[in-house]
Amino acid sequence: MIDTATHMSKYTADWAWPPFFTLAAVIGSLAAGCMMPFVAIAVIAAGTLDMQRGLIAVIATWAANQIIGFGMLGYPLDAPTIASGAALCASALIAFAVARRTLTGPFPVLAGFGLAGLFSFAAYEAALYAMAHIYGAADMFSAEIITLIGVNEALWLVGFVLAHQLLTRSLPRQFGKPTPLIRA
Repeated sequence: MIDTATHMSKYTADWAWPPFFTLAAVIGSLAAGCMMPFVAIAVIAAGTLDMQRGLIAVIATWAANQIIGFGMLGYPLDAPTIASGAALCASALIAFAVARRTLTGPFPVLAGFGLAGLFSFAAYEAALYAMAHIYGAADMFSAEIITLIGVNEALWLVGFVLAHQLLTRSLPRQFGKPTPLIRA
């Protein structure tokens, strides 16, 4: 039987965290040339939320990206663009799964986030590359582009980890309990 008070506090103590990082990523990616940090979102969601809310956060971030793209930026409503959007969602979910698995390992918290970011980025890019062959966009995978995206993801992940630490310490009722960065 579920203890209702514990169950409710689990989901209300950090109610502001998922909307915060989703909104930050959407606004930040618009400011930074639409480079949405899907891997950083997947890793921070995997490391700070339970499975269900993490999945919802990743999908909500993807959906916000698609709404902005099709609604505000005029993405064309054609098969390659829709396939590309679906590939982004699938790849972000793969990154989330890899991050969840990595973060259950025996690593110190900071190293776990770093490894989860690295492994999730590799899985994300590999999935996108495989799907790009289906819809004909494999030419988007130059070393320069992948490096640029990787640096963007790493910077976002560091920012999210720092923001989580700051917000949970200063506003625990809204953002939840702080995660110790070093396990004893």
